[in-house]
Amino acid sequence: MTKRKKINVKKERMTTKELYQVLSEVRLKTERICIQKEIVDQDNNYMDDVTGYISGYDERGIFLR
Repeated sequence: MTKRKKINVKKERMTTKELYQVLSEVRLKTERICIQKEIVDQDNNYMDDVTGYISGYDERGIFLR
């Protein structure tokens, strides 16, 4: 029996306004967040989501712990 490769489906891209609303809400509630990088492998499949708790964010990016 061969092991089936996990396929990550592309998520809908959020607007900047939606992103900041979600980031603010998640940080206030101390909830875990999942982020999909816009990176694909040689088979055009998306990598696993990055998950964690927000410790901060600025114009350079989002900082998770």
